[in-house]
This record gives sequence, C-alpha cells and structure tokens, in this order.
Amino acid sequence: MNDFIFYCIIALLGCFCLAYYLLNRIDSDIIPESYDASLDPFWTIWGVMFVGGICAFHFYPDNMDMIFEYKHITFIAPLIFAILIYICYLLEFDLISNLLIFIGGLVVSYMTPDDFRLLPHLPYEFLDKAAIALIILIISKGFVLLNGLPAIASMQCLTILLSIFILSYFEILPQVLAVVAMAYFGAIVAFTFFSWPPEKLILSQGAYSALGFVIACLMFNASVEYAESSMFVAASYMITEILVFLYNRFILGSKTRWGFMNTSYFKLSGEGEFTLEMISALYKVMIVNIILSIAQVYCPSRLAFPVFSIFTNLWFLSILSGEAKPIQFLPISRIGYNFLGDLIKKKGKRNKQ
Repeated sequence: MNDFIFYCIIALLGCFCLAYYLLNRIDSDIIPESYDASLDPFWTIWGVMFVGGICAFHFYPDNMDMIFEYKHITFIAPLIFAILIYICYLLEFDLISNLLIFIGGLVVSYMTPDDFRLLPHLPYEFLDKAAIALIILIISKGFVLLNGLPAIASMQCLTILLSIFILSYFEILPQVLAVVAMAYFGAIVAFTFFSWPPEKLILSQGAYSALGFVIACLMFNASVEYAESSMFVAASYMITEILVFLYNRFILGSKTRWGFMNTSYFKLSGEGEFTLEMISALYKVMIVNIILSIAQVYCPSRLAFPVFSIFTNLWFLSILSGEAKPIQFLPISRIGYNFLGDLIKKKGKRNKQ
C-alpha cells in the first residue's frame, strides 16, 4: 500500500470516527423548539472538516504535484466564509448570506494564479472571476434544493468527493486534494448515518448552503488543475435538478412553498416519500457520473461529457424510479421511446424487403 492510500484511509477513518462520536452525543429532537448551538450538527460537521482538512494538508508530505502552490489559507478561507454564511442564515439575513457566498467565491477565485481562466473567452479577468463566483453560488444553493429528502444532498456531496479521490489516484489531480476530500468524505458519511430514515438529525437549508460552498470551493481548486470539465460532470446530477426546478417553477408555473418540491427526486419519490428504490436509482446516477467524470479527462471536447451527463441523468431519472411512473414527469422519454421504436420498425421492414 503506497503512502497516498494510507493517508487517505487515515483521513477518512479519523474524520468519520470523530464525527460519528460527536454527532452521537447530540441528544435532541430533529428540530428543537429553540435554537441551541450545542445541538446543531452543523458545528460538529464543520469542525471535523476544518480539523481534518487542515491536518490532511499539513501532514501530507507530497505537495509538489500541483499547478500552483497551495497554502493553509486555501482551505481555511472557504470554511471561514461557511461560518459567516451560516450565521447570516440563522439571523434570517438571506440576502446577505447570498452576497457572502458570491464575495467568498470572488476571494477564492483571486487566490489562484493570475493567468488562470476558467472561461478564457471572456474579455476581462474580472468577468472570469465573477463567473467563477456565480458558479460557486449556484452550486452552494443547489445543495439546498437537494435537502428535501434525507441523505440526497449528502449523496451528491459524496459523489463529488469520491470523484476527486479517483482522479487523484490516477494522478490527474494533486494527491493532497484527495486526502482533504477524504477527510470531508468521512465527516459527511458519519452524518449520513444519522440522516438516513428514520432520521435522528437533519441539517437546515442554511447548513447545506454553507457546506455546499466549501465543496464548491474544493471543486474549483480541482478545476485549476485542468479538471474543470470533470468537476462539472461530477456535479451534473445537481445541475440537472436545478434545471428541472427552473423548468417546473418558471415554465410550468408550479407554486410551492419549498424549492425542493419542484425537483425530480421529490416528485418521482411520491411527493417526498422515502423509498429504497429511489435511493438505489440515484446511486446508479451518481456512479455513472463518476465514471463519466473520469472519462472526460481523456475527451478532447471540454463540453462533451458535461452536456451528455445531464441528458444521462434525465434518462436515468425517467426509468429508474420504481413505481413512480416517471414517464408522466419527463414526457421527453416517451418521445424518445416512440422515435426509437419507429426507427426499429422501419429498419425491420427494410430488412424484410
């Protein structure tokens, strides 16, 4: 076993055991009547991610396989902004919280080398940095949309982190990013044990928005290492749900109290009813996205698999939802089915002639 795998296992198991122990000590209702910081699982998860990430970066010896030199502040800054974002949410300053996410994204984007451009076709450097901050904002708010059913947001989080680990294992990303990702992975897996039905603990929308910001910044660090397309593929399920939400909310005019009620997983699960079939279907979607994120590295087109993965997610969501009759939700699947059926019939007639 090489040192890289050893450090990843230590980071994962260490953060998992610490987070599980601390979360297990929280004895409260799922939603307490009054707020108590000691009963809020966000602070435990954040603390374990902070300690685990910094330790992983500090003790991992190989820091030379990178495009630019990472420093402690690279991982500390997103976590500090996560605290500020969450505090604003607790104070019900939603507008300020969103502004902080955008400002935090700008700060993280300006910590990269001056010659880095995620969108090189933009004429000015500031526009590129603003676009990066906007993408981080979208990903951060996307985790909120996935918080309508237990463990859905955690599953997407784990998919992104696992993709970073696998890409690092094949020496596509710096190995230190994988060690940090495994530290975050351990903390989130520990929370998943408590958020799985019957759930004992839940994270609020503000908590997932703050943690989503941290994951988005880690994705951006990976993007700097020429893996931006792979990172978009890893997050393509979330992007798919955002597009479905926008379609249902603004095109179909669906009026609901919570945004997650307009997502596909909520509708296909029977209006929020937890089913193992639905979770199994989403796991298959996540696995496909991980495979595509790895394949994207060897694809000459930057947009090939990111676009393809979104359509793949729609297709999976339309056929892998058990008894939810997804064909009623995604009529495009019926159109595609009829189109392919007609082609097969026409081919069969030509073969007979």
